[in-house]
Amino acid sequence: MNGIQYPVQFSKRGSHWSRRFIQWLEGIRLTEETGTESLQTLLRNLNFLRSELLAISRRIRKLAQSPSYQAVYERLIKVSGIGMVAAMTLLTEVGDIRRFPSTDHFRSYLGLIPSAHNSGEKEHSGRITSRANRMLRDILVESTWVAIRTNTTYLSFYRQYRSRMKDNNALIRTAAKLANQIYFVFKME
Repeated sequence: MNGIQYPVQFSKRGSHWSRRFIQWLEGIRLTEETGTESLQTLLRNLNFLRSELLAISRRIRKLAQSPSYQAVYERLIKVSGIGMVAAMTLLTEVGDIRRFPSTDHFRSYLGLIPSAHNSGEKEHSGRITSRANRMLRDILVESTWVAIRTNTTYLSFYRQYRSRMKDNNALIRTAAKLANQIYFVFKME
């Protein structure tokens, strides 16, 4: 809209949002002063959010190295799809894994089991239960996508499930497999 072209050094993929790119953006002057002010406001917000993200990441890393979390954290981040944030969220939200006597109980806490409707001798399983730690379920689903992209075993599970059910159901089933692995990583001494 303002006729501004990217400099050649930022035409490569992955060069956007670097420190040099943001400095270039900060130097841009638009034809309307209000446009320049709006751009500067957005860039100040970006810099603030980046500094907050950096501070939070440092605090999470420090917490991960504390004696109460370090051993399990180091095992968790070796699981496909689990990174620093997912591992520490699992550690802080799950707490003592011994409160879950089995993987079924753990998956139920995560909301990765189907809801059941029983009437007499008839049993019907429905969608995943709404009773769950939604934050952990969301993190586990996102981690499952990463595991599918980076681990052939999880890709194989996903493809196998997808061949006989809808994509979302296949993803939840694959997430349940990942949850089982996480449960056993927690239980290791």
